[in-house]
This record gives sequence, C-alpha cells and structure tokens, in this order.
Amino acid sequence: MKHFNNFIYNLGGADYNVIQHSTNDTKKQYRNLGWSVILCSIIALISGADFTHQYTSSVPITIAGALLFGTLVFSFDYFLINSNSTSTFFKLLRIPVAVANVLLGTLALMVMLTQSKIDNKILLENT
Repeated sequence: MKHFNNFIYNLGGADYNVIQHSTNDTKKQYRNLGWSVILCSIIALISGADFTHQYTSSVPITIAGALLFGTLVFSFDYFLINSNSTSTFFKLLRIPVAVANVLLGTLALMVMLTQSKIDNKILLENT
C-alpha cells in the first residue's frame, strides 16, 4: 500500500517522505491531484480508442491510438502538475486542456453508446 500511495503522491507532485509530515488537507490535495491525472488519462484512453475505431476496425491500430492519446494527455497533465514553473500561463493552460479532454471524452462516449442506432439509421436510409 505504501508503494501505491507513493505513486499517487508522486503523480500529484509531492514526495511521499515529505508529505507524511504535512497536514491532512495538504495530503488530500496532492492525493486528489494524483487521482485526477489517472482519471483524465483513463478518459483519454477511452476517447483515443473510440476516435481511432471510427476510422478503422483493426484492433491493434485502435489500441495504439488509445495508448497514444492516453499517453499524450497523461504526459501533459503530469508536466503541468510537476513543473516548477509558477507562471500563471501554465496554471491557466490546464483549464482549457481539461475542458477539451472532458468534452472530447464525453462526445466519444456518447457516440460509442449511440453507434448502433446511428448505424441502423444509415442502413435504413441506404436501403
């Protein structure tokens, strides 16, 4: 369990040995940051898979697209959280990226959930 907590705190930008001497509120903030990186990456994996699947039915290519998009979002989030930059630009940049990730993920999930209805409608119109 210690290794998993260490991993979560590192994703959130804190050193596990240092964070142990912090208040519970500070621990909670860094833990939430770590979980947000993980959850955004999972949404990006799903979105990447769905985007790729719209253009090909090849499973290896779909997996590669999911991993690529998930890795890009993970890297970007991890960089912004763990950079030592105190620039307001970098802090504010995370907001539109997060909104774009959520919107793209939501659109991808909605299309995935309604794909059979869309396919049936297209088939019906073609016949």
